[in-house]
Amino acid sequence: MPSDDSRYCHPHQHQGLRRPDVMVECATLVPDTYEVREPKLVVEAASPSTTSIDQTRKMEEYKRHPTLAYILLVEPLKPQALLFARERDAWEIETFEGLEAVIALPVIGAALALADIYDGLSFPRRRDLAAEEPPL
Repeated sequence: MPSDDSRYCHPHQHQGLRRPDVMVECATLVPDTYEVREPKLVVEAASPSTTSIDQTRKMEEYKRHPTLAYILLVEPLKPQALLFARERDAWEIETFEGLEAVIALPVIGAALALADIYDGLSFPRRRDLAAEEPPL
């Protein structure tokens, strides 16, 4: 366990307007405060009611934060996530699909398996039109 004055990454869970669903900050933990000084990762779970805001206004606000290294958008209806990773002055985008996928997050010294994100969830089987015989 790190000492009280050390710097380490720790998760924050916020609820309320204009806050990510989950955030990881790498700074000394300040007890009893909602102040976020050095966020490195924000996670948003996509929702039909908030998708347009999450993928437009909130994304642009997150991208402007100087210490943020990753933005992760998680799809709730299937095991899929979209990772935005800061590379110097640009953002690289990578898609992860399937429960076997693992998202490397080297800036915070972590890896996140989609199997862990979706632990305990099941997904309805979807019709695969490409695999079906075409009608005659």
